[in-house]
Amino acid sequence: MKAKQSDDPDTPEDIRSMVRELIAPPNRTILFLQQSSVEWCNSMFLSVIQEVDPALQRTILVTSKFDNRLKAGLSVH
Repeated sequence: MKAKQSDDPDTPEDIRSMVRELIAPPNRTILFLQQSSVEWCNSMFLSVIQEVDPALQRTILVTSKFDNRLKAGLSVH
């Protein structure tokens, strides 16, 4: 994640730190919503979630606009 030209250059890391702090307590369930058009490898927060919940035991992954992937030829079985 890069800061917008009008933002403080520390903004992306500040956001990551805030998210990390909010999801850190082990009693919290993490809901990770990712738009289907964003590749997982480019996801801004997946790495933060994996740091906090490496086995994804308390993380729910939701892909929005999944129908777009189906239209693009992704086969789901």
